Amino acid sequence: MLAIRRRRMNRIKRKMDKATKTFRTVARVPSLASAQVLREPSTDEEVGPIRDNLLVSSLWSQICHESNKTIWYRMQHIVNPTTRQVSSLMPQDCSSELSSKFSPTGKYRAVLKDVPPSANSQTKKQFMEIWGKSNRISATDLEALDVHGDVYFDVEFKSFDWSPKEDSILYIAETKIPKSEPFYKRSAQDSASKASSGDKKPKKGEEYLYKEDWGEQMVGKHRPALAVFNVQSENGQIVSMLEGIPDNFSPAQALWAPDGSIVGIVWDHEPRRLGLYACTNRSSYVFHLAEGTFKLLTSEGLSVRSPRFSPDGKYLLWLERKVGGPHNGAQRLIKYEWATGKSGVVLDIIADKLDGVDPLKFRGIFCSAIPTRSWSKDNRRLLMNTMGPTTITSFVINIESGKVTVLNSSTDYSLSVLDVYDDYVLCAKSSPKHPKTLVFAKLPEEGNEKNIDWVYLTEYEVLPGLEKLEYGVHYTQASYDGDNGFKDLNAIYLKPDVSDGSTLPVIIWPHGGPHGNFVNAFNNDAAVFSLLGFGVIMVNYRGSTGMGEDCVNYLLGKIGDADVKDCQQIAEELCSMETLKFDSKRKVLFGGSHGGFLSAHLIGQYPESFRCAVLLNPVTDVMSMSSVTDIPDWVPTKPRVYAILLSMWYL
Repeated sequence: MLAIRRRRMNRIKRKMDKATKTFRTVARVPSLASAQVLREPSTDEEVGPIRDNLLVSSLWSQICHESNKTIWYRMQHIVNPTTRQVSSLMPQDCSSELSSKFSPTGKYRAVLKDVPPSANSQTKKQFMEIWGKSNRISATDLEALDVHGDVYFDVEFKSFDWSPKEDSILYIAETKIPKSEPFYKRSAQDSASKASSGDKKPKKGEEYLYKEDWGEQMVGKHRPALAVFNVQSENGQIVSMLEGIPDNFSPAQALWAPDGSIVGIVWDHEPRRLGLYACTNRSSYVFHLAEGTFKLLTSEGLSVRSPRFSPDGKYLLWLERKVGGPHNGAQRLIKYEWATGKSGVVLDIIADKLDGVDPLKFRGIFCSAIPTRSWSKDNRRLLMNTMGPTTITSFVINIESGKVTVLNSSTDYSLSVLDVYDDYVLCAKSSPKHPKTLVFAKLPEEGNEKNIDWVYLTEYEVLPGLEKLEYGVHYTQASYDGDNGFKDLNAIYLKPDVSDGSTLPVIIWPHGGPHGNFVNAFNNDAAVFSLLGFGVIMVNYRGSTGMGEDCVNYLLGKIGDADVKDCQQIAEELCSMETLKFDSKRKVLFGGSHGGFLSAHLIGQYPESFRCAVLLNPVTDVMSMSSVTDIPDWVPTKPRVYAILLSMWYL
């Protein structure tokens, strides 16, 4: 008996060792975060390949288990568009950089650095560095200036923009919080002299005063403010805090207008701050700030984001949708003529149904932002990304005609636009078995965009062990609804190599959100599961993005019902396909957030169908969400829970 137990424990240990080794191997795969064309071709008398070379900088992240941190590094690539020759330099660590940006002419580079605590300082500091062509021009300790708190660098608020004259940098930072102390704290003997010298007295009794923040992923961020860093100042005022924003608004995503004024968005934080993470439905406005005069450019009842000027300064574009409804959904593209103030819709929201014939068909804009540089040289075409039914799709839109051209040539991979400069395009490309790689191309003339010819700046290699991985998409329709609502759903499946006569245990994986979707891009967790011999089914139930606005809106009021049945139907259909060799008796559930919510429902409603469930930060107590989370507005979409809450209120 003891020998049997020992053998069993050794077998478990070998499996755990293999899983750990596999996880470490996949975690070391770098992920491409951003890229930028740094230099255009020379116009002097040089001849040969030197004249035509372009310099491309790319930013990558990688998990380091030894330090238990994510490291960041940059790579430089020298590209000759004519000969298609590429040379890459050794990576350089830049983990301390929070943000960096070149000035419009490339003469300067601004770097915001995070300096951790040291023996000389017990607190972390943020430094603003200005670099020239050959040296560091200045380094400023922003904390020592004592004019604001931490600089924001999250996707919802971040701003880091050079002025047109290259003499200032605009950014968002936390408003300086006045110091506070207990009522009973004894004052120093020289406090009277300090007060007379102009030092502000700490506020009494406010050290434990509750300060509302912006919720998930933005804890500790209370009151953002606009700040301008003066590059030329040495002894004068280095940082200026801009005034003019009304107290009920929080500024974000600000940038310089061509005339030196400021444009951005403001979140309406009254009567309370609602969560912004993964939410595109919060009340916000596009604003214009000129010499202290504040003006709104959009009307009430809209959620706006990602303002972008055309290179010639003629147009201001942004994304917008109505406030309320699903947390994430399709957005329209708006064009605002800067000189006249006239605005119009370039591309409207599409209420479309998946036809199963053309997965690359454009079904609306599902994204969080327009790329920072995304314009063609003629200022008429804009390059963007959107979530398709199962693919990240890059597309070109003519802002005058509204014509859309998809750049993806097949559904075998996902493609994301990173940067566009002088008609040179940088994209990230990946598939379930190909980690992200950097590709480069010259944008063809209008009408020929589909003929774009990509050059690989980094290798597009299959992750070792996944050479025989098969992946595909299963499209189907809900078979159990009596109404005439939206019917289409799909799933991405991964099938690792399996010997003849054997079957695969399979992981059923509904995504979180619920208004998100799985795409055929590289996913670390899915790669680990496949390398360990699991089949994977990633379910895009109704309510997922990328299939038109009708699909997103369908789920409202049906959560915990339609999405659960969708997952069960997909699992049964794929496990019944003999070619996939998925073992219907060895099904496992895996999901996080709303995916955890669905996994809990599935293991409870269909206990005979699944062996076990793994839930990551699952939503299991919906009734408490209205009082303890930053998305209380989400509770009414669950009708049964909402009815219970109403009955409790009236009782």
